[in-house]
Amino acid sequence: FIVKDNYLKLPLLKSKIKMTESIRFNGKINSVTLSKKLDRYFASFQIEIIEQLKTELPSRSIGVDVGIKK
Repeated sequence: FIVKDNYLKLPLLKSKIKMTESIRFNGKINSVTLSKKLDRYFASFQIEIIEQLKTELPSRSIGVDVGIKK
């Protein structure tokens, strides 16, 4: 299968399928599953995403002394 410009191309079909929503995640598409509910078709994508850890520290820090004695 090929996903390009909001179109899905499957090897068994001659024409492209227009998707109503774009894929929300960036990554490698491993598989696609087509399903039908009533008169509508749905495509579910399995996407491999590389998670990036944020190592950025806050630019400022605040210390608070509330003065509790008991």
